[in-house]
Amino acid sequence: MYIPDGQGSFSLSMISLPTDEPLRAIAQPIARLLSLPHLVDHFPLLVYAFCLFTAVHLVISPVLSARLFPASYGKLRSRRAINQWCAATPALFSLSGG
Repeated sequence: MYIPDGQGSFSLSMISLPTDEPLRAIAQPIARLLSLPHLVDHFPLLVYAFCLFTAVHLVISPVLSARLFPASYGKLRSRRAINQWCAATPALFSLSGG
């Protein structure tokens, strides 16, 4: 979700969730140790992206794929094939601008 920054462009920096500050506190020592000063600002977004990718990969994709594509998804027999299908779903989701 993009929010206008008032100058005609869009910025995600205006979105702040209640969990941002604890995540920034966790990132502080890591950023100092690795000499990455901007990690603190971007760490919450990295955590949210990881959580969303994992949820889509492990939960949403298998459920929706079985319902929307029962013939194709139902033919997948190996765990590897199912994992590859489910890993492709978040990638396609991000390509579509979701």
